[in-house]
Amino acid sequence: QDKTLPTVSCKSATLLLDATGRATLTLAQVDNGSTDNCGIANRVLSKTSFDCANIGSNTVIYTASDASGNTATCSATISVFDNIAPALTCPPNKEVQLASGECRKIVYFDVSATDNCGTPTLTQIDGTGYKSGDEFGLGGYLFQYKATDASGNSANCQFRLFIKEFPSTGLMACVDPINVPINQDCRTKILAEFFLRGDNYGCFDNYIVKLTSSGGIPLPDNYVTAEHVGRTLNALITDPHTGMSCTAHVTIQDNYPPVIAPPPSIAVSCSDLLNNTLIPTSVSGQPSILKECSLPTTMFFVDKIIDIPCGTNLETAQPVSQAMLLIIHSWRLTPCASSYGLTAFPTGMATIRFVSKQFTYVLYNWQKSRCPAVLL
Repeated sequence: QDKTLPTVSCKSATLLLDATGRATLTLAQVDNGSTDNCGIANRVLSKTSFDCANIGSNTVIYTASDASGNTATCSATISVFDNIAPALTCPPNKEVQLASGECRKIVYFDVSATDNCGTPTLTQIDGTGYKSGDEFGLGGYLFQYKATDASGNSANCQFRLFIKEFPSTGLMACVDPINVPINQDCRTKILAEFFLRGDNYGCFDNYIVKLTSSGGIPLPDNYVTAEHVGRTLNALITDPHTGMSCTAHVTIQDNYPPVIAPPPSIAVSCSDLLNNTLIPTSVSGQPSILKECSLPTTMFFVDKIIDIPCGTNLETAQPVSQAMLLIIHSWRLTPCASSYGLTAFPTGMATIRFVSKQFTYVLYNWQKSRCPAVLL
């Protein structure tokens, strides 16, 4: 009878994961010359399959047994590594031809990275500050990317983007005359693109615009403000590449209504109201004009009085023990007809441009006494 245990010897092993993120451990990599007096009948490893989750140090048990059932074990340290860099793909170099007058273009591109062990970290390392979906101006851009996996393996790629200006034909024809409204901030810059039409032009931003008044006085930086509303200015637009130019006339308009900020809603007593139909501004407060670009205006107000019987709540429609008058105090700005004579605006523009702004407050219904004032 054989009662002698096998003599088992282990050695450490190193495994490299493949492109699928897997590796297989064999007996030959662990067995360091194990023997038995009657020969080893069976050899078993506790683990043979490894993947990305096993990166690092792993302990594997090697068991050897002979025909008599005698067994012995040893342990081996299995080091698993991933040395495969991510697969990083940049698009090919790209040229974008701008259309006539265009100076910039939104461009999309795709940079992708994959790895045998999960999703790598993708980093843009060119320092341009631009990314896919941004608007790009004229010129060339170099993009550089780096992908890094959890094991520190990395890959780099790069590509170039070229934004090309539309080739100017040198021909110029200005639209003349034109009307330009000032912006809501009462200030607008006059640009070449306001005047130029067709497929003859390079980037409009590069064209030189010179504005002068009817008396020949130049406007600094080509900005028009409220003081220019209703006036017609002279414009000279020049192609910087060819020196060709054209002229036009531009009339400045104000198409935005003034903005009124009403005072807050208030509650007043019957004694303040007395028998007046209109609430004086000493009681209601005076609204502020936040924006009024051009035309001087006059301001007036009217009151709409709504009788609310006792037992009615405006917000909840539930019975209440009070009666009141709801007075809607409406302020209105109208243009002073003597200023500019409204000649710079289309027919009806004055009534369209200036609209009412309202605020409300609740006070005693002096016809129904002892009803407390309620703030709406």
